[in-house]
Amino acid sequence: MKKIKLKIVFILLVGLVTSCGTLGHLKFYHYDASKYEVEKDLLEVIKSHTDAIPLKWKKNAVGMDFLDEKFIYFKNAPEEILRIGFTGDSIQWKSHTSSKLALVGVFRGNEWLFEKDMSASEKERLQKRLETEILSKMRHSYKKEE
Repeated sequence: MKKIKLKIVFILLVGLVTSCGTLGHLKFYHYDASKYEVEKDLLEVIKSHTDAIPLKWKKNAVGMDFLDEKFIYFKNAPEEILRIGFTGDSIQWKSHTSSKLALVGVFRGNEWLFEKDMSASEKERLQKRLETEILSKMRHSYKKEE
């Protein structure tokens, strides 16, 4: 019985990881580079172009252990934290030469907001901020969606 429960939990977790969690996403960014290459590039840009998350918000920038999420703090108005994450799992990441990054949500001081909580104009503003202030500074470029 214990093995069956473990298998069910594993299947559910894999489903969450490959679907970018149950929170949905605002936009996917597709790269012709491995997750590890894109992640290294992304972390370098975040480190050199953003401020550290302030202590008052640190506890809100904690993801789920089984999802590979990153948090990007923007001090300039509007002050906010963007939540992004790579889709897939470690098996896919090791075997694929492409990757997909998702913009998942935003925190503005009192709660996390996700796709269902935002207007189309707010989603567009967040996408533009991520693209302009972070993704455009990376060595790897994402594919434009048509």
